[in-house]
Amino acid sequence: VSVNEKAGFSVATYTGSTASGALTVGHGLGKKPAWVIIKRRDDTGEWIVGHQGLATNAFANNKFLKLDAISSVFTNSLVFGVEPTTTVTQIVTDGNAGATNLTSSGTYVMYSWAEIPGYSKFGSYVGSGQSPGTFLDLGFKPAMIIVKRNEIEDWVLVDFKRTSNDGGNP
Repeated sequence: VSVNEKAGFSVATYTGSTASGALTVGHGLGKKPAWVIIKRRDDTGEWIVGHQGLATNAFANNKFLKLDAISSVFTNSLVFGVEPTTTVTQIVTDGNAGATNLTSSGTYVMYSWAEIPGYSKFGSYVGSGQSPGTFLDLGFKPAMIIVKRNEIEDWVLVDFKRTSNDGGNP
């Protein structure tokens, strides 16, 4: 595990298991992750995204997205199954969890982010369908925003530090 607690970000690697039950992977953040991305490193499989804004207790309620797909929210009990804690993220290990833990010889990477006030924020909102749209007060001026509608649509990333159509103002 490589951790930057100040930035609320960690990268952990682990080896999969086909044993029935759950594998716990330490993230080292000292806080519950709000956003987790898991990818099998030795395969071309999917990028699994767990996010606290997908539903109430989204991880425990088996809600996730796929970073490499335009699909809507998935529900599958073979991915997380419980909420992450301040020390670990649980991953289901019954041999059918696809990108998160399918094979005992598979190597995986798990990226985890925790909210840091004034630095990062993770959540969801309901759009108004109006112009200028919904205002979200994050408590700080973001340098980057990633948005995914909970429908069959693409991910959108806006990076205000490197490129912008409006002079860098979010």
